[in-house]
Amino acid sequence: MVRYKYYLTMWGVFALLYTLAAVGMEFFEGNKITTTLYYGLRNIGFGFILFNLVHSIIVYPISFLPLTFLLNKFTKSFSLRIIIYSFVGGISGIWVFRHLYGFENLISSYELNRSSAIIMFGISGFVYALVDYYNTKKK
Repeated sequence: MVRYKYYLTMWGVFALLYTLAAVGMEFFEGNKITTTLYYGLRNIGFGFILFNLVHSIIVYPISFLPLTFLLNKFTKSFSLRIIIYSFVGGISGIWVFRHLYGFENLISSYELNRSSAIIMFGISGFVYALVDYYNTKKK
C-alpha cells in the first residue's frame, strides 16, 4: 500500500511540474506567436492549462512511472537520479516543443527557441528528482 501511495504522489507531482513547465514555456515562447493558427495560452487561456494537465496525466504511466520504478529498484545514488531525471526532462521538453509549435513556419517566422523548452523541462526533472528523493527518504 505504501508503494501505491508513493507512485500516486509522484504522478501528481509529475502532472503539476509538467503543466507548470508547459505554461512557463508558453510564456517565454508561445507569446511570440501572433497568428490564429496557434491556440496557446493567449487564445484559449485556461483550456491550454487544462489540455496540458490532461496530457501530463496520460503521459506519466508510459514515461516517468517506469523510469521512477527502475531508478528506485537499481540505483540509490541521488546525484545519478538528478542527472537522469533532468536529462529525460530536457528531452521531453524537446518533444513538447515540437508537439506545441510543430509548424516549421511558426518556429522560423517567430524565432522560437528550443533551448527554453529544454531548460524549463530540465528544471522540472530536477525538481521531480528532489521530490522523489524526499519521498524515498520519508518511507
